[in-house]
Order: sequence, then C-alpha cells, then structure tokens
Amino acid sequence: MSKITPVQFELLKGFFAYMWNVYEEQRLRRILPEDEKPKPRNTREEFAFWAQQLDKAGISWSIQNKVSCLAEVRENGFFYLRNVFAKANIEVVG
Repeated sequence: MSKITPVQFELLKGFFAYMWNVYEEQRLRRILPEDEKPKPRNTREEFAFWAQQLDKAGISWSIQNKVSCLAEVRENGFFYLRNVFAKANIEVVG
C-alpha cells in the first residue's frame, strides 16, 4: 500500500479534480455538437504546473500516475476521494 500525508492528499485532491475535468472535457468534445464543445485547454503548461507541485511535495511519480488513471474513470468523480484512493491502495496516514 502506498502511503501519503494529509498535506499530500489535499494536493492530490486538486490534481484529481483537474485531471477529472480534463478527461470530462475530452469526453464532451467527442459527443457534443461543434458549437457546444468546450474549448481546448493549454494542458502542456497545466501539466507542467501540476508535475512541479506534486514533485515538490514529494509525491512519487507512481502515485501521480495512479491518481491520473483514477481520474480517467468518470464514476470516480462521484465518490469520496479517500475511498477511491483506498481501493487503489493509496492510504492517507498521519
């Protein structure tokens, strides 16, 4: 089981929300009519920001990748994140 601190958890909540929205916007661009599609983001800069923040907080790349994959599952956005992380073997300690 991977362990994270409460401070890391708070940062990962923001990262999860960001990634969940990126994936949701991609889904909407596939299904909505052209005039209703969300505008593309500048994800290169945004990803660089998140990578820097998560690295600075000492969050391993494997946890970063796992959280990104969890955000790709749309249904995970509707559950308590602590429970979603626990099912993925990420435990908040401290």
